[in-house]
Amino acid sequence: MNRPKLSVLNALGLGYEAVARALWVLLVPVALDFFFWLGPHISIHTLFERIIIVMGQTALDPDLQQNFDEVRRFLSDVGNNFNLFSLLATDFVGARVLPIPTLKAFELPQSSEQALAQVGTANLIVLDSPAQVFVIAVVLLAVGLLIGALFMTLIADRVRTARDNLRPLPQRVLFTWLKLGLFVALLFGFYVVAGIPFMLAITLASFIHAALALLLLLFGWTATFWLLLFLAFVAYAMVLDGDGVLRAMWHSANVVRRNLLSTFGLIVLSNLILAGTSVIWQRFEVSWLGNAIAIIANAFVGSGLVAATFLFYQDRYEAWRVTSGNKR
Repeated sequence: MNRPKLSVLNALGLGYEAVARALWVLLVPVALDFFFWLGPHISIHTLFERIIIVMGQTALDPDLQQNFDEVRRFLSDVGNNFNLFSLLATDFVGARVLPIPTLKAFELPQSSEQALAQVGTANLIVLDSPAQVFVIAVVLLAVGLLIGALFMTLIADRVRTARDNLRPLPQRVLFTWLKLGLFVALLFGFYVVAGIPFMLAITLASFIHAALALLLLLFGWTATFWLLLFLAFVAYAMVLDGDGVLRAMWHSANVVRRNLLSTFGLIVLSNLILAGTSVIWQRFEVSWLGNAIAIIANAFVGSGLVAATFLFYQDRYEAWRVTSGNKR
């Protein structure tokens, strides 16, 4: 007999209820967001300028020159406004490894002048060495994973059903951090191994026909989407059940495969909530007090979604374990 499963809406309600009973868990994302807002910024705009100069020396057909110029302007805007400290929010090759609620990490000002006015020259650290940027980026990502492991563990402890034989909090956070680091290394290795030949294939296809290159690009985007979808619960499995990297990937893929529509619904609804509330927070970001309120409110909304995802995964994993006879 199949037991009733927790619906997406019920998971959301229980998730926000769990966070409301322990509002102190918001201290982690709130402190991180205040650091992004008021702390120093690391700028790498000089590296982007070098790339733009090299791109400007490339001779192109007039038909492609306009698109090329738009790419250069986009890189210039990103280079002027990007803060390397944003890696503390664990953004990795466009994929958020951990869902840490943040309002200020990836918020880009409208212009470089506005960015300088917000940060101030005293708080602006400029890096122009690729080696320095790489080392600091790795360190920031590692620290961000540790912060995320702590935040996720605190949330998991609010919603977990099995509390027997739990290790001390620092030990669980440390082990989760190490496993997340290994997962990131595997993800990076996959991007490198699969990405280089894929880009070569797109380049060769572009010489044959532009439509063929576009088709390959669409295929790559679709494959990446499905890969990240099936790995959506990896961090949750590590934190909640102490799974190793491969076991967490296996459990995540099976939970998603057996609950594809509801998982997709949870992800879509979560993103709609975040997108809708971000519009509301923009109306508050006109004063110091408004920014503070927006940061705290965003932390509550995002933390509730994380708790709901924990509850959803825990319920669907238990349902799969019972029906399949899988003890672990």
